[in-house]
Amino acid sequence: MDLTPPEGGEPSNAYKQRRISFRDPQLNLNYLDSSAAAKEKLPDLKNHKLKTLAKHFKLPPFKHHDAAEDACACANIFLKLQELHTSAESPGLSGNLIEFRGLAMGILADDEVSYKEVCTLLYWLEDHSEVLGEFRELYSTSKQALEDDEFDSIEATEIKKLLEQSLIKS
Repeated sequence: MDLTPPEGGEPSNAYKQRRISFRDPQLNLNYLDSSAAAKEKLPDLKNHKLKTLAKHFKLPPFKHHDAAEDACACANIFLKLQELHTSAESPGLSGNLIEFRGLAMGILADDEVSYKEVCTLLYWLEDHSEVLGEFRELYSTSKQALEDDEFDSIEATEIKKLLEQSLIKS
């Protein structure tokens, strides 16, 4: 359903309802507005658009307005903002733990855990032994889930629960 108003026209009632329902607390959406976070952490930037933030943090070039590439850029901006926040408030937290949190939040963002995401998580944990030690159960559960090259909804739910717990723990 196209909810965009005609050129110069008023938004339709459907558009207004859709916008209102998105902000409905009963939806229980977990999200972070990286632009709002950037405005708080980087008030001196000329603007807080995606391209401006990516340039500020010296992120690699990306295809703007491509959903996947924009999402990756937002995730990287979030991680950079998290580093600013963490270094200011808890200087002892390692960059790898911050990266792990970003990875976990990225996996949980769509409320589904896929085979590919678990592979990425497993390889990342294997490459970061200092973080692996803190999340041994998550690692062993992920490894076991991938051993048979089958990944079912029960395994996905279990890993999702462990990821959520790891975010609380870290």
